[in-house]
Amino acid sequence: MGKNTKPRCKWVMLILLIIFYLTGNTYSSTDNIKFKKVSREDSLSNNIVYDIIQDPVGFMWFGTQDGGLNRYDGAAVKIFTHDAEDQDTVASNNTGNLYIDSKGILWIGTWGEGVDAFDPRTDKFTHHKNNPNDPNSISGNRVQAIFEDSLGFLWFTTFQGGVNRFDRKTGIFTRYLHVPENPNSLSHNRTRKITEDGDGNIWISTNFGLNRLNPNTEKFTRYLHDPKNPGSISHNTVYTVYITPSGTLWAGTSMGIDQYDPKTDTFTHFSHDPNNPDSISPGEVSTIFEDSFKNIWIGMYTSGLNRFDPKAQTFINYRHDPNNPLSISANDIRSIYEDSSQNIWLGTKGGGVCKFNLNPPKFFHVTHSPDDSASLSQNEVIAIYRDRQEILWVGTNDGLNRQNPVTGEFRHFSHNPMKPSSISSSQVSVIFQDKKGQLFFGTEDGGLNLFDPKTEQFKTYINDPNDPHSISGNHIISIFEDSEETLWIGTYQNGLNRFDPERGIFTRYRHDPTDAQSLSHNEIGAIFEDRQNFFWIGTANGLNRMNRRTGKAERFQPDPLNPQSLKGRWIYVIHEDRQGYLWIGTKDGGLSRMDKKRESFVHYTTQNGLPDNVINGILEDDDNQLWLSTNNGICRLNLQKKSVKSYSIDDGLQDNEFQPRTFFKDGKGRMYFGGINGYNYFFPRQIKDNPHLPPVVLTDFKKFNKSVKLDQPTIYVDQIFLSHRDIFFSFEFSGLEYTE
Repeated sequence: MGKNTKPRCKWVMLILLIIFYLTGNTYSSTDNIKFKKVSREDSLSNNIVYDIIQDPVGFMWFGTQDGGLNRYDGAAVKIFTHDAEDQDTVASNNTGNLYIDSKGILWIGTWGEGVDAFDPRTDKFTHHKNNPNDPNSISGNRVQAIFEDSLGFLWFTTFQGGVNRFDRKTGIFTRYLHVPENPNSLSHNRTRKITEDGDGNIWISTNFGLNRLNPNTEKFTRYLHDPKNPGSISHNTVYTVYITPSGTLWAGTSMGIDQYDPKTDTFTHFSHDPNNPDSISPGEVSTIFEDSFKNIWIGMYTSGLNRFDPKAQTFINYRHDPNNPLSISANDIRSIYEDSSQNIWLGTKGGGVCKFNLNPPKFFHVTHSPDDSASLSQNEVIAIYRDRQEILWVGTNDGLNRQNPVTGEFRHFSHNPMKPSSISSSQVSVIFQDKKGQLFFGTEDGGLNLFDPKTEQFKTYINDPNDPHSISGNHIISIFEDSEETLWIGTYQNGLNRFDPERGIFTRYRHDPTDAQSLSHNEIGAIFEDRQNFFWIGTANGLNRMNRRTGKAERFQPDPLNPQSLKGRWIYVIHEDRQGYLWIGTKDGGLSRMDKKRESFVHYTTQNGLPDNVINGILEDDDNQLWLSTNNGICRLNLQKKSVKSYSIDDGLQDNEFQPRTFFKDGKGRMYFGGINGYNYFFPRQIKDNPHLPPVVLTDFKKFNKSVKLDQPTIYVDQIFLSHRDIFFSFEFSGLEYTE
């Protein structure tokens, strides 16, 4: 039976969200994991990966089925395979188990050819196989697990040969086998995982019970399932045993996982309960691991990965989703490992390797969930705004969303043709609150809406061809209130509008081909007033400085003969920084900084390090850095250092493609950017670069573009001698860092 410890999850989430909104602090969560895969497409030799380990240098090693031993440096895979004519190669291509001992030797347990010891300084393998005529040899050639105890002895479990203790000084294997007439012997010869507790006892999981070996008496204590004893182990097929760094022992069986209490010598069971979504997933447990944040991870043979929260006593399950490329790569999990940068690596049967980082995500991601009616209504976010009541509004192509600041749930508003007081369109493209607190929503085909929060009704302003004082167009893309509390409305192809809400009258400003002082285009993508009260209009054909009294505009447009002119024509965003410079984000020319006194522009494009020349949004943080959303991720522009740091989907972005004009910075400094797969929010000062300095190693040396075999493996070479004839040579380096 599963332990009935289901918490009141909604109350837990409620408390977390209250803390989040009141303090402005984010909290770490591993629930929304994005898995990064390494597979045959990345030169992995086989997608069946049984074990993973990191060596002292920093390389990752993968043991595969039929694919030999793989060494990975984050970019390339080096494969070690068996060569029948070379005794220094690995004994078998079925390299199921890996272990690095205290001397830096990599041990490889094979399936059928014994165990190998690999010395990375020589690239040579030493073989240890069963010899039927030698009782001091290893007892079986299919090795299941490897472990080094606190005394320096190595232990090997086997498929049918019990367990072996290896003394490296003498080269002797001591066998521990099941003896039917001896209850103090090993309970079964098919042994699986092995570990050591704080008292020096050796624990072994077998096909018939869990065993504890006292190395002093060499007697085994068996833990078997007893249907009459609820404190006995849950099943006799024990696939794995694991002891956490703090000393808690876990056993994985056919019925879930068991936690051992040494004081009572009993087990607490955690098994699948179909009526409890917080229970462990069904099936057999293959592996158990505790990470550095004390999360317990449980790999299953058929039902993916589970994370156990010891405090809440709940499980979260992660399974492969063929429609989600960021889901776990397979449901058969064979190994779990944490590297030096707190990345968790998973070896799977059929899905290669996948990994994720334990640290809080740089960017929090909110998206639509088909199974949650209170989630975002749709993933294509085209407007985002937090009002002065701390309510977040999100416009999508399928409705307006209002988030409850306490529960985090969304309420949806969509167009209802049978209800005139509903929002005029479900495609909400602009959200704005004026100084009086009135909320306006611009739509893509339904004009402008004024929202009454008391009645939750919308008043609509749409174009009337017979009324020159109606709004000029129904596709709204920008709204702005100037210092005189005048509201300005920009449309997609129908010019600019000055709005008088009290009289419901719109005054239109349009491009006139016969008037060089009219607006340069009727697509009004950005409206802005600077600190000197100059009024700026960004269009699809350049920047305009407009006199609000006369309606006359001075144009700033690209001039191929003037490198200090504006670079792009199609303007999405205008921002003034603390020093008074005007920043222009364009669709077709990157970013331009305007010196208003000199009326000249300095340009920033991909040639200056930007990830893309489409600038969809600009926000400035409290450290005078600009954050830009683009069609190729988000970047941070450090104005003092003149440096650019780019972030992509691998850092937690909703996608690399963001939406024009879909950005906002709230009163706590939290930034929001919307894109084609939901939206991201973050605090700029919490976006920190990886502090781990990766080791840089020499991976290859070439003369005349051909690799040279040196006396030692390349990574251990201190010096290379060249002659005067070696005029063409090259090196290959690798930085051993795996955090994306």
